[in-house]
Amino acid sequence: TGCEDSVSRRQSRPILDWVTEFLDRNRSMVASDTGRSRLLSEVFSLLHHVVNYGYYSATDDIKRLLRPLLKLIDGRSDIPMPETDTSEYKEVLQHYLRPERYRPSRETRALVDAKLGSVCETAVCGFPGWL
Repeated sequence: TGCEDSVSRRQSRPILDWVTEFLDRNRSMVASDTGRSRLLSEVFSLLHHVVNYGYYSATDDIKRLLRPLLKLIDGRSDIPMPETDTSEYKEVLQHYLRPERYRPSRETRALVDAKLGSVCETAVCGFPGWL
């Protein structure tokens, strides 16, 4: 019924807010942090379910989700390791930005899997008109 849907949506709001805030805080992917990449994959899976069940149906909610999702998919924001203000980090970053970073490795596999999950969840979950 409509009343049950309203209660269910209200109860799910903390989860929806958490997913949105988590994606907002994690707008880049860190190649060396495969655990974080796996966590992002799981968040995308959770997102798939809450969208499929209609909890993200408001236009503003969808727009708010798409910004960080698209940022995560965009490889230009990827970094090799957590940022530091050292010359070593700058050297590693310069090396990372070379085309060789796209060669298969354990780190790139975790990034690609997470990004693929994001793309699939976005397209399958009813967002295709927003892309």
